[in-house]
Amino acid sequence: RRVLFRSWSVEEALNQGQIIRARQREVLVNRLQRAISAGEELLVEYRSNEAITTRRITLRKVGKREVEAWCHLRGADRKFRLDRLRVLEASNTP
Repeated sequence: RRVLFRSWSVEEALNQGQIIRARQREVLVNRLQRAISAGEELLVEYRSNEAITTRRITLRKVGKREVEAWCHLRGADRKFRLDRLRVLEASNTP
């Protein structure tokens, strides 16, 4: 007999979610670090408290919880939280 769904305790489910989020964060950080090394601008989607915006950014530094970048939309240096950031594509358009 095959088991199609595994029943997790609340604690197991939370741990599984943490592993998935940690892996997603690791993939994102690796992508951001590659963009810095390559001098790429990135087209990203950023979820703030008010809205989701698409921005073109030039990364300066990747930290544990946030990145520092030049935001072309705002024309200024900004900090972006990693948990609110999604990379859409590399964008080297001036």
